[in-house]
Amino acid sequence: MKVLRDVNPNRMTLTVAPKAEDVEGDGQADLIKVSVVMFDEPRPEPVIVPGSFRFEAVPMEGSEVEDLRLQWEFDSAEARRAEGPTMFGLPGYRFTLDVRRQARDLPPMVVNIIGHFYPANGGTPVTCRPDQRLVRLGAAP
Repeated sequence: MKVLRDVNPNRMTLTVAPKAEDVEGDGQADLIKVSVVMFDEPRPEPVIVPGSFRFEAVPMEGSEVEDLRLQWEFDSAEARRAEGPTMFGLPGYRFTLDVRRQARDLPPMVVNIIGHFYPANGGTPVTCRPDQRLVRLGAAP
């Protein structure tokens, strides 16, 4: 598949694995897998260009911990290493968001994952479209 490398993306598609992984076996969600494919709409080809990413986990309304804001940042070098086929095989980026670095012993909650891309060339940042990319965190019920 053709990949564009000389354009500025204007759309980000963010996909989140349906279940966070509990790698420590303690009943807490530890790792969230996400995939990003960027486009220069209206062109249909995926875009891969230098830049950095920031992801946020925002608790759903009504959560016990509504003020919790987990964030993960990946610089240009980390983004370059994340390049490859995404969950659906399209060229893009794959990241693992490690919850353990920021929070432990969370109560059960559902969070929405939001992504942002910041082009290295200083172009306009791209934020994924509003959608629900829900992941359950905290101790398993």
